[in-house]
Amino acid sequence: MKKVLLATLTTSALLAGFSLPASAQDQKNTVTEPATAHKIMNISQNQSISKEDDRGELLSYKKVNDLTTKEINKLNPEKNIRQLLAYDVSLYSITYKSVQNGKPIVLSGLVTIPKGKEKPSFLQYHHGTMLPIPMPGGEGSNDVPSLFHGQSPQPDADFGETRMMILTFASKGYVVSAPDYAGYNVSKDLDHPYNIPSELANYSVDMLRATKELTKELKVKTDSKLFLTGWSEGGGAALATHKAIEQKYSKEFNLIATSPLGGPYDMPSMLQSNTLDFESDDLGENAGIYSWTLYSLLKFSNINVPLDKVYNYEVNDSLDALNPPSSKVSEILNLPFLQESIMSGDNEELLSVIEQISLINGWTPKAKIMFHSGKNDNIVPHFNTLNAYSKFKKQGADVTLYEYNGDHYTPDLDYLTTTIKDFGKLSRQK
Repeated sequence: MKKVLLATLTTSALLAGFSLPASAQDQKNTVTEPATAHKIMNISQNQSISKEDDRGELLSYKKVNDLTTKEINKLNPEKNIRQLLAYDVSLYSITYKSVQNGKPIVLSGLVTIPKGKEKPSFLQYHHGTMLPIPMPGGEGSNDVPSLFHGQSPQPDADFGETRMMILTFASKGYVVSAPDYAGYNVSKDLDHPYNIPSELANYSVDMLRATKELTKELKVKTDSKLFLTGWSEGGGAALATHKAIEQKYSKEFNLIATSPLGGPYDMPSMLQSNTLDFESDDLGENAGIYSWTLYSLLKFSNINVPLDKVYNYEVNDSLDALNPPSSKVSEILNLPFLQESIMSGDNEELLSVIEQISLINGWTPKAKIMFHSGKNDNIVPHFNTLNAYSKFKKQGADVTLYEYNGDHYTPDLDYLTTTIKDFGKLSRQK
């Protein structure tokens, strides 16, 4: 979940994120793309899914590049990852079948495969907040994993997470499955269900199925182990996928552990303590993000709450929600309605929906979880991680907490290094 600065959004937004030195902008990396894609099918959004087994069907794949460890290191001038790299990797852009609100859709993603690794495990990386438009400096629609072909940072496509996280995990020896989610690349005409766990979990599970099918197509022998990780919105998506696998797909996937960084696991508390904290009325540069969260909640919950009852300005789509005219809650939202509906507890339907997006209630994880969070995180408050850790710990789950003296961004390398170490130990176990 990244910082939205209210004044803009390129047509209207500016997102703060990974900052690049000028020298990094000048780097070039040759991209070689095979002329043809494999298993090309009609990938319109009208694809039918006649049965549950159709979900996750691999529709197309295309090898977009091979990267050596030297090239991967050169692509990451901001951080010292050299000691973490072990294998050269191959990159594949794929499309696959999934569902949104129960209706069939086609999604895209990136699969990276380590060269020379004997029977690698699967790892799924869930990316953080990306606005549904191109953004200067990255973190917009041009930054989704499937659009990365090995290129160096561009003015409107930084690919920070893909360059650092996905490539490093792959080079460490994992087959990395990286979903774009709905609303990006081939599904760019769809609304992205921002921080809606059930939708993100569906996309991710189906991407895992497509990834497994790709390894079979390529005759890549793997073991059965699966690891999940992600940052920010992706941290929540990772935990949502963990929950979905254990509750619905435990016979299909051998989930070993999940290691998320700074995810919104306790959204009900976030909404109440941030969006509805009436005494501290100004949300600052996070106003657009919280507004987008509320919009997605209403859009994907199927409850009958007109948007003009919630917002004090006209909101017709996610871009409207992301671009509020003010950072003040009282000027963005209809506070009397929200107070009556949520704070007083009168609207049971809305309260039920909000409770459903909590990732810490109603279940006890079986596989191991390692939570990571910056103590001074002002994007996704640290209490999200503390609440999740404490709740699961009391239930007897196998959970570990890593806290860092930093914000939402500064723990990135520590998190990556620690997760690789923890996953490595578990991967070696029989």
